[in-house]
Amino acid sequence: MQLGLSSEEKEQRKQGIGGSDAAKIMKGEWKDLYLIKTGQKEDEDLSDNFRVQLGHVTEKFNLFWLAKEEKLDSYHSPGICTSVEHPFMRCTPDAIGIWDGRYCVIDAKHTNQWVDKFDIYERYYWQLTHNAIVTESPVCIISAIYGNNFASPIVWEVNDEDAKHLIKMEESFWWHVTNNDPPSDISLIAGGTSAPPPLSDMVDVDMTGNNEWASMAEEFKENKEQHDKHAKAKKGLRALVEDNVKLAKGHGIIAKRSNNNSVRITIDKKG
Repeated sequence: MQLGLSSEEKEQRKQGIGGSDAAKIMKGEWKDLYLIKTGQKEDEDLSDNFRVQLGHVTEKFNLFWLAKEEKLDSYHSPGICTSVEHPFMRCTPDAIGIWDGRYCVIDAKHTNQWVDKFDIYERYYWQLTHNAIVTESPVCIISAIYGNNFASPIVWEVNDEDAKHLIKMEESFWWHVTNNDPPSDISLIAGGTSAPPPLSDMVDVDMTGNNEWASMAEEFKENKEQHDKHAKAKKGLRALVEDNVKLAKGHGIIAKRSNNNSVRITIDKKG
């Protein structure tokens, strides 16, 4: 089993802007991405990231179950796609298909049971918008497995104004790459917002008669206090890690700063 990207796939990623790159561009993280695209820095190796690799392994089953349970009429994994109109825009979507009679681009995720679907939507909004532009799909879908539960997918239509804005920002970034002109990180996105619009197709549903919901609701209530304590402790540990600290450890806990400057808290199995 191959974990992570092959050498060929890594080289391909330098030839254009991908979906995950789009998210970085809209966050203003231009300088680091520029170094990666110009070969001056290696992209983060996720081959040993258990959560990322678990998502890859469960991807096929995720898509199968989405088609089985929802109104996904057909789907297939297309491999590397390139925009006809904007050749520097590329992506490798998990799948494209037909959703309720319309073309859609799909991203399959495997996350923990505590994650809120709105957080997932916000995190991957620009990535899916990018992929939709490349594949010319009017509908975006995030199909997520929460722990060991499958929920209804997150579905939205591509916002034309946001798509235009994203293309403009990617064109600006790619100009720096092709002209070998190092950019600065962008602290404020000019000419538009980097925040995704609210989901407009949400509805209220009474789950009183759903036995699985009832079971999970009891489990949630029983464990909420412990979860809140865990979340508070994790937040507190992150706050104690100074900006210039790459790795902090002690009392059986490791705090490690990643390339995107986020701090990950884990248990030190050796300590």
